[in-house]
Amino acid sequence: GQSKPELERAYRRKEWFMRSAALLAMRNVDRKQALKWAHELMGDRALVVRSAAVDVVSEIGGLSSAPVLW
Repeated sequence: GQSKPELERAYRRKEWFMRSAALLAMRNVDRKQALKWAHELMGDRALVVRSAAVDVVSEIGGLSSAPVLW
């Protein structure tokens, strides 16, 4: 509940480490939202953020998300 707005603010920050941390934290708060963010962050300019997105998709996305990885 309470942490979602804070994570959403962090997700929109320009610093790569804030986006990455928000994504990884959201994974524990709202898996559906984390998966949505992961799909969006696949195109992020920071390699660390893209790697975190791949981790989230592979962890909670299931086979239906496999095409996003290719």
